[in-house]
Amino acid sequence: MSRTDRNSLPKPSAAILALIARHPWELALPRLQAYARSQVRNLVWSGVRAGNMPGGHEAEDMVNTAIEKLMTGRRRWDPGQQPDLEDFLRGVIDSEVSHLAEGWENRRVRTESSLSPDAEHAFTLDDMEGSDPGGLQYPLSAGHD
Repeated sequence: MSRTDRNSLPKPSAAILALIARHPWELALPRLQAYARSQVRNLVWSGVRAGNMPGGHEAEDMVNTAIEKLMTGRRRWDPGQQPDLEDFLRGVIDSEVSHLAEGWENRRVRTESSLSPDAEHAFTLDDMEGSDPGGLQYPLSAGHD
């Protein structure tokens, strides 16, 4: 989304902003962070189960992104449809995690530890459901022309 598109989004109404301001964030943030960590913990990241998320992201970043999208109007909360703000934010967190998990970098870039046959949590491309190695070719043996 371009900067112009973001600026043209309707911001949350004063009533919504008041509800957001009154939310008990000192309790909500630790719960949302724990939720985000639980969502990413067992996923395969760059070929390693529970590995590092792509782009240097951490689970807590998903919480920050969810709140930013709420505040900028990129994700619109309707308390009449979904009264619990934390439930709404958990849905945004799920979406953010899903986008990263299904993204190009996570599907195509492999960490060194994922390529080691001795790695405790290593996976091959064949282990990943629906994987397409993109035509990668490996030499049959080293030292041959």
